[in-house]
Amino acid sequence: MTVHLSVLDPVPMSLGQRPRDALRAAVHLAQTAEQCGYHRVWYAEHHLPAATACAAPAVLVATVAAATDRLRVGSGGVVLRHHAPWHVAETFTALDALYPGRIDLGVAGGIGADEDTARRLEGRAVPHPQRLEELDGALRALGAGVQGWVLGASARSAEQAAALGWHYGSGNVTGDPAPLQAYRARHSGRRHRHPT
Repeated sequence: MTVHLSVLDPVPMSLGQRPRDALRAAVHLAQTAEQCGYHRVWYAEHHLPAATACAAPAVLVATVAAATDRLRVGSGGVVLRHHAPWHVAETFTALDALYPGRIDLGVAGGIGADEDTARRLEGRAVPHPQRLEELDGALRALGAGVQGWVLGASARSAEQAAALGWHYGSGNVTGDPAPLQAYRARHSGRRHRHPT
Protein backbone atom coordinates (compact mmCIF):
# COMPACT_ATOMS: atom_id res chain seq x y z
CA MET A 1 0.00 0.00 0.00
CA THR A 2 1.27 3.45 -0.94
CA VAL A 3 1.00 6.17 1.68
CA HIS A 4 0.76 9.70 0.29
CA LEU A 5 2.18 12.44 2.50
CA SER A 6 0.39 15.78 2.40
CA VAL A 7 0.61 19.26 3.91
CA LEU A 8 -2.27 21.27 5.37
CA ASP A 9 -1.04 24.86 5.52
CA PRO A 10 -3.17 27.42 7.40
CA VAL A 11 -0.63 30.08 6.29
CA PRO A 12 0.02 31.37 9.80
CA MET A 13 1.44 34.81 10.45
CA SER A 14 3.93 35.38 13.24
CA LEU A 15 3.80 38.55 15.30
CA GLY A 16 4.68 41.53 13.11
CA GLN A 17 4.75 39.49 9.89
CA ARG A 18 3.05 40.96 6.82
CA PRO A 19 0.50 38.90 4.85
CA ARG A 20 2.63 39.01 1.69
CA ASP A 21 5.56 37.44 3.56
CA ALA A 22 3.35 34.66 4.93
CA LEU A 23 1.95 33.99 1.45
CA ARG A 24 5.43 33.89 -0.09
CA ALA A 25 6.47 31.46 2.65
CA ALA A 26 3.47 29.28 1.77
CA VAL A 27 4.58 29.10 -1.87
CA HIS A 28 8.11 28.22 -0.81
CA LEU A 29 6.80 25.52 1.55
CA ALA A 30 4.79 23.97 -1.29
CA GLN A 31 7.79 23.96 -3.61
CA THR A 32 9.89 22.30 -0.89
CA ALA A 33 7.13 19.75 -0.24
CA GLU A 34 7.09 18.86 -3.94
CA GLN A 35 10.88 18.47 -4.01
CA CYS A 36 10.62 16.14 -0.99
CA GLY A 37 8.04 13.94 -2.72
CA TYR A 38 4.86 15.07 -0.96
CA HIS A 39 1.62 14.31 -2.78
CA ARG A 40 -0.55 17.36 -2.04
CA VAL A 41 -0.83 20.63 -0.19
CA TRP A 42 -4.06 22.19 1.01
CA TYR A 43 -4.93 25.67 2.22
CA ALA A 44 -7.60 26.30 4.84
CA GLU A 45 -9.91 29.30 4.56
CA HIS A 46 -9.65 31.54 7.61
CA HIS A 47 -10.82 35.11 8.11
CA LEU A 48 -8.57 35.91 11.06
CA PRO A 49 -6.29 38.65 9.69
CA ALA A 50 -4.08 38.89 12.75
CA ALA A 51 -3.31 35.15 12.68
CA THR A 52 -3.48 33.82 9.12
CA ALA A 53 -3.04 35.14 5.59
CA CYS A 54 -5.38 32.77 3.74
CA ALA A 55 -8.85 34.24 3.41
CA ALA A 56 -9.08 33.16 -0.25
CA PRO A 57 -7.70 29.63 -0.75
CA ALA A 58 -8.46 29.59 -4.48
CA VAL A 59 -6.02 32.46 -5.05
CA LEU A 60 -3.26 30.59 -3.26
CA VAL A 61 -4.17 27.33 -5.02
CA ALA A 62 -3.70 29.06 -8.39
CA THR A 63 -0.41 30.64 -7.34
CA VAL A 64 1.04 27.42 -5.95
CA ALA A 65 -0.14 25.29 -8.87
CA ALA A 66 1.68 27.70 -11.19
CA ALA A 67 4.83 27.49 -9.07
CA THR A 68 4.94 23.67 -8.93
CA ASP A 69 4.86 20.88 -11.49
CA ARG A 70 3.12 17.77 -10.16
CA LEU A 71 1.93 18.54 -6.63
CA ARG A 72 -1.83 18.26 -6.05
CA VAL A 73 -3.06 21.59 -4.71
CA GLY A 74 -6.37 22.42 -3.10
CA SER A 75 -8.52 23.83 -0.38
CA GLY A 76 -8.78 22.22 2.98
CA GLY A 77 -11.25 23.75 2.92
CA VAL A 78 -13.51 26.36 1.43
CA VAL A 79 -16.05 27.49 4.04
CA LEU A 80 -19.11 26.85 1.93
CA ARG A 81 -21.48 29.02 3.98
CA HIS A 82 -19.54 32.12 2.81
CA HIS A 83 -19.80 31.37 -0.92
CA ALA A 84 -22.38 30.67 -3.60
CA PRO A 85 -21.91 27.01 -4.61
CA TRP A 86 -22.03 27.80 -8.33
CA HIS A 87 -19.26 30.40 -7.95
CA VAL A 88 -17.07 27.89 -6.07
CA ALA A 89 -17.71 25.34 -8.82
CA GLU A 90 -16.77 27.84 -11.56
CA THR A 91 -13.60 28.88 -9.75
CA PHE A 92 -12.34 25.35 -9.21
CA THR A 93 -13.42 24.23 -12.68
CA ALA A 94 -11.22 27.01 -14.09
CA LEU A 95 -8.33 25.89 -11.89
CA ASP A 96 -8.83 22.32 -13.07
CA ALA A 97 -8.76 23.48 -16.70
CA LEU A 98 -5.44 25.24 -16.08
CA TYR A 99 -3.91 22.43 -13.99
CA PRO A 100 -5.75 19.22 -14.96
CA GLY A 101 -5.53 16.33 -12.54
CA ARG A 102 -3.93 18.44 -9.81
CA ILE A 103 -6.78 20.34 -8.15
CA ASP A 104 -8.63 19.31 -4.97
CA LEU A 105 -11.75 21.00 -3.61
CA GLY A 106 -12.28 20.41 0.08
CA VAL A 107 -15.30 22.09 1.64
CA ALA A 108 -16.12 22.65 5.28
CA GLY A 109 -19.22 23.54 7.22
CA GLY A 110 -17.63 25.69 9.93
CA ILE A 111 -17.27 29.48 9.90
CA GLY A 112 -13.50 30.05 9.87
CA ALA A 113 -13.99 33.52 11.32
CA ASP A 114 -15.24 35.45 14.30
CA GLU A 115 -19.01 36.01 14.41
CA ASP A 116 -18.84 39.63 13.15
CA THR A 117 -16.76 38.66 10.12
CA ALA A 118 -18.98 35.65 9.47
CA ARG A 119 -22.02 37.95 9.33
CA ARG A 120 -20.26 40.18 6.79
CA LEU A 121 -19.47 37.19 4.60
CA GLU A 122 -22.84 35.44 4.83
CA GLY A 123 -24.83 34.91 1.70
CA ARG A 124 -28.33 33.51 1.71
CA ALA A 125 -29.22 31.34 4.68
CA VAL A 126 -29.04 27.83 3.24
CA PRO A 127 -28.13 24.78 5.33
CA HIS A 128 -24.68 23.32 4.64
CA PRO A 129 -26.00 19.96 3.31
CA GLN A 130 -28.11 21.80 0.73
CA ARG A 131 -25.17 24.00 -0.30
CA LEU A 132 -23.04 20.90 -0.76
CA GLU A 133 -25.67 19.29 -2.97
CA GLU A 134 -25.86 22.49 -5.03
CA LEU A 135 -22.07 22.50 -5.37
CA ASP A 136 -22.04 18.87 -6.46
CA GLY A 137 -24.71 19.60 -9.07
CA ALA A 138 -22.79 22.61 -10.36
CA LEU A 139 -19.56 20.61 -10.69
CA ARG A 140 -21.45 17.93 -12.61
CA ALA A 141 -23.05 20.51 -14.89
CA LEU A 142 -19.69 22.14 -15.57
CA GLY A 143 -17.93 18.82 -16.15
CA ALA A 144 -15.28 19.61 -13.56
CA GLY A 145 -12.51 17.10 -12.95
CA VAL A 146 -11.58 18.41 -9.51
CA GLN A 147 -11.35 15.93 -6.67
CA GLY A 148 -14.11 16.66 -4.17
CA TRP A 149 -13.65 16.27 -0.41
CA VAL A 150 -16.09 16.83 2.43
CA LEU A 151 -14.23 17.84 5.57
CA GLY A 152 -16.08 17.18 8.78
CA ALA A 153 -16.19 15.49 12.15
CA SER A 154 -19.67 13.99 12.28
CA ALA A 155 -21.36 10.87 10.97
CA ARG A 156 -23.80 13.14 9.12
CA SER A 157 -21.07 14.84 7.07
CA ALA A 158 -19.45 11.46 6.40
CA GLU A 159 -22.74 10.01 5.16
CA GLN A 160 -23.32 12.98 2.87
CA ALA A 161 -19.83 12.66 1.40
CA ALA A 162 -20.47 8.98 0.70
CA ALA A 163 -23.91 9.67 -0.79
CA LEU A 164 -22.43 12.20 -3.22
CA GLY A 165 -19.45 10.00 -4.09
CA TRP A 166 -16.99 12.48 -2.59
CA HIS A 167 -13.92 11.70 -0.53
CA TYR A 168 -14.14 12.33 3.22
CA GLY A 169 -11.56 13.98 5.44
CA SER A 170 -12.24 13.51 9.12
CA GLY A 171 -11.39 16.34 11.49
CA ASN A 172 -12.52 14.32 14.49
CA VAL A 173 -9.88 14.81 17.17
CA THR A 174 -11.62 12.74 19.85
CA GLY A 175 -10.81 9.42 18.21
CA ASP A 176 -14.52 8.61 17.77
CA PRO A 177 -14.64 6.05 14.92
CA ALA A 178 -18.32 6.72 14.10
CA PRO A 179 -17.79 9.22 11.22
CA LEU A 180 -15.34 7.00 9.34
CA GLN A 181 -17.46 3.92 10.00
CA ALA A 182 -20.50 5.76 8.63
CA TYR A 183 -18.57 6.81 5.54
CA ARG A 184 -17.22 3.33 4.85
CA ALA A 185 -20.59 1.69 5.41
CA ARG A 186 -22.40 4.01 3.02
CA HIS A 187 -19.57 4.27 0.50
CA SER A 188 -18.83 0.53 0.32
CA GLY A 189 -18.82 -0.59 -3.30
CA ARG A 190 -19.29 2.93 -4.71
CA ARG A 191 -16.77 4.61 -6.95
CA HIS A 192 -15.61 8.14 -6.24
CA ARG A 193 -17.07 10.60 -8.67
CA HIS A 194 -13.75 12.44 -8.70
CA PRO A 195 -10.45 10.66 -9.39
CA THR A 196 -7.88 10.02 -6.65
